This record gives sequence, C-alpha cells and structure tokens, in this order.
Amino acid sequence: MRVRVATTRDLHRLTEITTTSLIDDPTYDYLSPNRLEYPEDNSTWMRLKLEKHLYDRRSTFLVVELDGSEVEGNTSLLKSRGPVSTIISYGIWVRLGDNAAAKETFRKKNTWLNALDSLAAQASRWSISQKYPRRDASQPRLSATDAATKEVTKKYFSDSPDWWSLELLVTDRDFRRRGAATKVLTWGTDQADVEDVFCGIEASPMGSKLYAANGFEKLDTWVVQVHGEEEKLVFDIMKRKRKGA
Repeated sequence: MRVRVATTRDLHRLTEITTTSLIDDPTYDYLSPNRLEYPEDNSTWMRLKLEKHLYDRRSTFLVVELDGSEVEGNTSLLKSRGPVSTIISYGIWVRLGDNAAAKETFRKKNTWLNALDSLAAQASRWSISQKYPRRDASQPRLSATDAATKEVTKKYFSDSPDWWSLELLVTDRDFRRRGAATKVLTWGTDQADVEDVFCGIEASPMGSKLYAANGFEKLDTWVVQVHGEEEKLVFDIMKRKRKGA
C-alpha cells in the first residue's frame, strides 16, 4: 500500500467508499437518517463535501491505494469497482493556524488553477443547494453538530492556534484492519511531530481504539442532541500532545 495526495479523478471512488463504508458509523447514521431513501442526495452532497476539501488550501487530502502485487491478490474484490478501485482508504487532515509551517502547507495549493477549482466548487455547492433541498440529511442535526464542534474547539483545542485536525478517515469495508487507516493517521501525527504541534479528533466509537493506539488521549465524551428528539450522537474528544510538551 502507498499513500498519495488525492486528485479530482479520485472523487467518484472516494464518494463510493464513503457512502458504502460508513453505513455502520454512528455519526453518518445520525446526520443522514434518510440516506437509504434518497441515495442520490447522499452521494451528491458527500461528493460536494469531499470536493471542498480537495481544493481547500488548509486540507491535506490523502488516499491509500494498493500496489501491483496487492491488486493481483484482490482481483475478485476489485473487478467491479472501476478504474480507480485500487483506492481502499482516505483521510482528510486540516491544518489550523498561521505559523511558518502552516503557511508552507497552504503554499502547496496557492496556484491559480487550484483557486479556480475552489471557486468553481463553491459556486457549484451554492447553486445546487439553492435548486435542490437536501433530503437525505437532518438539517437540525447538522446545525447542532456544527455548533458542538465550535464548542469543542474552544474548550479543548484553543490552547494553541496551530494544530492538525483529522476531519475524516474512511476505509473500504472489505479492506479494513489491513493498516490502511493507520497509514493516513501516522502521516498526520508524523507531520505534527515535525512541526511540534498537537493533533485533535472528534472520534466516533469505531475509531477511538485506533487513535488511542497512536498516542491520542481521551479528554471527554460529548453528546449532541436536538431539542425534542430522542436520538443523540455521542463521540469522544481526543488529543495527541505536541512532541515537545
């Protein structure tokens, strides 16, 4: 397996991995309760979200793909998955802050072509949201989760403006427990060590053990619940201290 930066050509496969592999993730289930009834909406808005991160200068969007020998050994699993089916996992690391190391990360995407792609993606998201109401997700839950993230950041991650946030980590269900997610995770932790900054995650129960095994400590458990609803979202707030701490 190897890790590389995602490209526009990967978006179809990345959307596919997300919509088929997060079906057992509590967060995905909570935010998109109608995704089975409206799968087209779910795929459309997930692709728009991934596209946003792809061109965001703060985001480092990584994919894990199989090498030649691994492809040969998994032919039956891959044969019906299209030309970029060798991608089995991906992760999105977001760099917060504006110190010298952060600016170096931003510089990699400071091109006029990326700026054009970013503007086009923003325009597309706005246009689609105006034309088509989103039917797969719960807007009150999305809003409540966004508000919770702001509270969590202020309470647990504001001791320094410079840090790395793992926004999303997804692995194809048929390729779990093979080390792909760990490769994406350690890319971020290694980069954080080089820059001497901390890492933060709002972790679902599915990922907490992996994060703990890679140096993250649980700080608290957070509950999101919309007023008047019985359903709620529970996640762990986890932090990996900077190397020099």
